Amino acid sequence: MVALIRAFGVFYSPMPKPRPKITRTRPTKEVSVMAWIEDAEQKALLVRQAVGLRLWTLPGGKVKRGESLVKALIDPAKPKIGVGTTD
Repeated sequence: MVALIRAFGVFYSPMPKPRPKITRTRPTKEVSVMAWIEDAEQKALLVRQAVGLRLWTLPGGKVKRGESLVKALIDPAKPKIGVGTTD
């Protein structure tokens, strides 16, 4: 049995109060894909970032939920290389 301590007209229990439950959102995961694309002369395709430091990088993109990695890679690359692709 827990004994209560009386001090200044208030009862205190030596047992700590339970903490309220904190509901946390699930952490999100972000998946990206990049491709090394080269032509017959072994020249690699690089693209310039649109924002930020505007660095040169490989073409690619973010993968949406339920989207295949190949589709997430091919769709943004098509306009950058200006030709159709084959699966």
